[in-house]
This record gives sequence, C-alpha cells and structure tokens, in this order.
Amino acid sequence: MSHDASELETIEYKASLSEWREGIESLAAFASARGGKVIFGIAPDGSRAGVQLGKGTLEDFANKLKQNTKPALFASIDKDGPDEDCVLTVEVGESATKPVWAFHVPYKRVGRTNQKLEPDEVQRLMDASRGRTWDMLPLENWRENDFDQERFAAYLRLCNQTPDADPSCQLDTLGLTIEGRPTRALALLFSREPRRHVPSSWVQCGRFEHNSTTKFLDKKSFEGNVIEQIHDTI
Repeated sequence: MSHDASELETIEYKASLSEWREGIESLAAFASARGGKVIFGIAPDGSRAGVQLGKGTLEDFANKLKQNTKPALFASIDKDGPDEDCVLTVEVGESATKPVWAFHVPYKRVGRTNQKLEPDEVQRLMDASRGRTWDMLPLENWRENDFDQERFAAYLRLCNQTPDADPSCQLDTLGLTIEGRPTRALALLFSREPRRHVPSSWVQCGRFEHNSTTKFLDKKSFEGNVIEQIHDTI
C-alpha cells in the first residue's frame, strides 16, 4: 500500500491510535464538508507506522466516535494487514445535518485544517442543511458513464412506466437528482459502481459457530445496487 504524504481536504494521517481524539475531530470536520477519511498507522510524512489492534479496539473506537459527535457519526472502518501491524482507514460521508460537533465543538474541514466554527457560520450551515436527508445530498464526483441506464429502464418497466430516451425528467420526478445534480440515492440505486460513491454500500452475511463471533461456518458478501443487494441477501 502506497500513500501520498500530503494531507488533503478529504484525507488525514495519524501515526497512532493514541491520536483517536484528534481523529474524531477530523472526522467531524470532514462530515461537515464533503466527507473524508482518517488513516491510522501512517505518519504525516507518508511512511508506514502501523497500529496494533487488541480485542474490541475497533468497537471501542466506533463507540467513541458515536458518543463524542453530534449528530452521531457512523464510519466505515477498513483494516489492511494483520492485527499486530495494520493500517486502519476510517471513512465518513458528508452529513445531511450540519455542522457536526465533536467534543461539544462545531468543526468544518477547510483545505488541510479543521476549523472551529463561529456562531454565525454554525447558523448558516444549520439553515442550509435543514430538511435535507443523507440520501438526497448531491454527489461531487459523478461521471456521465456512472449511470446505468439499462438498470434504470428495467426498473421503470417493472413499474409499468415507459423509459424516456433522455431520463433527466424521470430522474428528477423520482427525486434522484437535485437541481440537476445526481444524489446519493441515485448512486445507490442506479450507479454501475455504487461503492465508488458510497464505500460502505455493501452487505456481509455470516453464520457463526455457536456463540463465536470469529469462527464462520458460512459467509457471503453482496455488492451491486441496493435493489440487487436486497434480492441477493434474502
């Protein structure tokens, strides 16, 4: 795994999990902006430091993140390498409710820094995000060929609707675009690669031996769009 040493508007590196508090502040700042990730086990200069995971480490961090952010953040956590020496990537999406507070302080990511917000900026963000839901937030990195027109047409036919040659109006009527921009809902339903836009959009099913949480008797992961995931999971 290679890493760019520069910390960007959506990425921050932490050498150790002892920096969990600073990591949570960064995740709150990311969620108040466009989303982002904190990577533990990588030093600021880009060199691999590695972190050691003990029993319950991931659950403990997820609980700290939930308990110390408002609205509570739920992250996608990905581990690369063995528990003794791994790199941990914690990613959050853009929050529908803004700003996000961490340890009773409102933050927003600006450039490469976490900015504490003044009261007037807090009010502005609250007004702008009022009434919006997570799935109705617009996407920043949508490409024209991301849209799976064949799947969308098949869905319309299932609903006894005739697909238009230009689906723009139908997408707008269904609330899948906002001001002409694709939403997360559109990515989850009719994107060719939903996980490119929402990394946590997959389902993992498992059957364990007795009361164990580590010994799998059977497991399966499902990707694709939400409609396919529901069908495959059932």
